[in-house]
Amino acid sequence: SVAMIDGRDFRAATKRFNVKRELKVALKPAREVFEPGGEGRIDLVVTDVDMPRMNGIEVLREARRIAPGMRVIMTTAYGDVGSYLEAMDLGACEYLNKPFETKELLAMIRSVTAP
Repeated sequence: SVAMIDGRDFRAATKRFNVKRELKVALKPAREVFEPGGEGRIDLVVTDVDMPRMNGIEVLREARRIAPGMRVIMTTAYGDVGSYLEAMDLGACEYLNKPFETKELLAMIRSVTAP
């Protein structure tokens, strides 16, 4: 399943394209995704870099700690090369700049989760 962390942007995307049913998406705060027994098996996390409680780099680190093979797509509204390089060094599989088209996000999710 796919966990999307950053309610505002992703909530609109899931409503518009019925993503929740098609891709088994859960819109959750970061802390809930990583709680023991919380979400079940997560194959992919899509997260924003800039968030108030747990930023995207922290989400990526936690994903690597809990499940080293978990894939993570980072999104950002800021074209910060430093955070891009850090995310890629930590193992993010994709980095998507906002604003993005919902179709672009969905294509990226499909590509990353394809067998």
